[in-house]
Amino acid sequence: MPNWCNNSVAIYHDDPAMIERVREAFNKGALLQEFIPCPQDLTDTVSGSKGEDERADHEAQQAANREKYGYANWYDFQTAQWGTKWDVGSNDNPAQDIPDGLGLMLGFDSAWAPPIAAYEKLTEQGFRIRAMYYEGGMAFAGIWEDGADDYYELSGMSSQQVIDELPEELDEGFGISESIAEYEAENETE
Repeated sequence: MPNWCNNSVAIYHDDPAMIERVREAFNKGALLQEFIPCPQDLTDTVSGSKGEDERADHEAQQAANREKYGYANWYDFQTAQWGTKWDVGSNDNPAQDIPDGLGLMLGFDSAWAPPIAAYEKLTEQGFRIRAMYYEGGMAFAGIWEDGADDYYELSGMSSQQVIDELPEELDEGFGISESIAEYEAENETE
């Protein structure tokens, strides 16, 4: 089971049709597959073969995939091309219009890390992206904006250090210092 990374993303494009594609794909839970599709041959590749014949077939399929796509399976593709293990989507939190009409706000969780590799590829497709992320289990947070990643390692930081060192928007957006302060208070009483 992965740790979940919380994400808050503003995504813009000059073409309203591209924004509608984002809305529809995100609301279906398939945003990354829509714009950076994992080939079906990779998606169909599974691991854990049991018999020697199955293992040989599996290894041959992975070798063919590596030759054709540069990746043996869906996992290798998605972690490299998307920056996260699984696709992202609304999960009952649909995309929200940004008042200017040229963008959307997306809130979602991603497995282990924010999908930064996908953001990079989306900017190549004309999108402008500003993403904030926070992964409390592994203690990191940051703001990624159009290619620049302002990353913060939180391990060992006190709630006051978080207040002093993180951008206020990032801290308040995810309640980071508040969460750490609660943890500090619990440890003081023990």
